[in-house]
Amino acid sequence: MEKLEVVLTGIVENINQQRITFNNKGKKLEFWMVKEDVDNITTSQEVDVTLIIDGDDEDFGQLKGYIKKDAYDFVMQFTMVFGIGPKAADSICTHLRENGLSRKDICFEIANGNTDLLMGAPGIGPKAAYRIVEELRTKSLQSFDDTDTNDADVEQYAEVIKELESFGFIKSDIIKALSTMSIDAEMRTTDILQTVIQALQ
Repeated sequence: MEKLEVVLTGIVENINQQRITFNNKGKKLEFWMVKEDVDNITTSQEVDVTLIIDGDDEDFGQLKGYIKKDAYDFVMQFTMVFGIGPKAADSICTHLRENGLSRKDICFEIANGNTDLLMGAPGIGPKAAYRIVEELRTKSLQSFDDTDTNDADVEQYAEVIKELESFGFIKSDIIKALSTMSIDAEMRTTDILQTVIQALQ
C-alpha cells in the first residue's frame, strides 16, 4: 500500500515538542510534525493539516503531518540518505536554520560539498557529514521556496568558485560570501565575480 495523504481541519489541543494532539470533529489524533511547522502554530488554533498515512505502518505509529508542504518536503529530502529518518532529518535542518542558513543557502552549501556545514548538528560526526553531503549532492537538493536554487544557479556558482580559487581565494570564504549576497538571476558570471571579490576584500 502506498502512502496516503488526507487533509483535515481541526483544533490544535496540545504541542509536546514535536508531537501534536489534534481534534478533528471530536476525534483526537496524535502525529509528528517538522519543527518549522511546529514553530508556526499554537494551542487552540484551528489549522488545516495534511496527514500522511504510510501503508507499511499498520498501526499508524509513525503518523506524520504538515501544514506547510514546502517545509515538510525540504526536510524529507534528507531522508533519501540511508540511515537518516524524518526526526534526524528535521534535527539537521533545524540546526542549520537556527544558525541563520536559508533553504537556498543549505542547498548551495551541500551542492558545493561543504561538510563542515553539518558538523554541529546533533549526532552528526565527520563521517556522517561527509556521507550526507556526498549523497545529497547527487540528488539535486531543492529549497522549495521562492528563492529556489536551480541547476543553472549551481553551475554558475560552481564556475564562480572555481575561478576565484584560481585567484587564490579560499573556497569556504567564497561560499560564505555567496550565501550572504543577494544575486539577481539575470546577473552574468563576470558581474557575480566582481561582486564577490568586492565582498572578500
